[in-house]
Amino acid sequence: MKITVLGNNGPYPGPKGTCSGYLLQDNDVNIIIDFGNGTMSKLLQVCSVSDINAIILTHLHPDHISDIFILRYALKRRGIKIPLYAPSSPAEEFNRLQYEDVFEMHPIVEGKIAIEHLTVEFKKLKHIIDNFGISIKNARKKFVYTGDTSCEDCVVELADKADLLLIEAALLDKDLKKGLSHLSARQACEIGNRSGARQIILTHFNPDYDLTEYLSEVDNVFNGITQFAESLKSYYI
Repeated sequence: MKITVLGNNGPYPGPKGTCSGYLLQDNDVNIIIDFGNGTMSKLLQVCSVSDINAIILTHLHPDHISDIFILRYALKRRGIKIPLYAPSSPAEEFNRLQYEDVFEMHPIVEGKIAIEHLTVEFKKLKHIIDNFGISIKNARKKFVYTGDTSCEDCVVELADKADLLLIEAALLDKDLKKGLSHLSARQACEIGNRSGARQIILTHFNPDYDLTEYLSEVDNVFNGITQFAESLKSYYI
């Protein structure tokens, strides 16, 4: 499996940034995972719209879904219909996703499904609105992505022994007292340790912070390999 970063900012992009979005590939299977502002143009640099097998949206905040509304036009022009998995709440946001029947809509519930040869598990994680973390397995490897969440045992359970954990790290420790429903970079690394993940990739960076501020808080915290999500970089699982 391979995961390519289409965007790593939230809740809005920096001057040259892109909001949350990723492309998971395994053999001939291509799955979009979240699709925020700017991700459409990044996707087209690495994969054709015609080759997408499925789309998964962890939650329905704009920085994770906004380019879905652009992708719809490309699908319509090509006469393509793609399965789209998303939380059914908020209902008004879920209902807005469809456009001239270009998506085969699947409300996400906790549990496992198959997308081609891959096993996908959804687990509800704590956020301001419904957010589902995902685990994707092939015959040998396990990939986990949190979407947006806060520090809870359910995140550790989902990430158990992941070969690669892509985990949001929107906050610095100084932000935690504000009660925001996100993880700090240090908390993300600690979840990596508790879950026994082999390697972690931190993502969903606040564009108002310099990356060095995140680096200073995670130095030597995670016991394995720590990386920072880079736009258009691919990571092998």
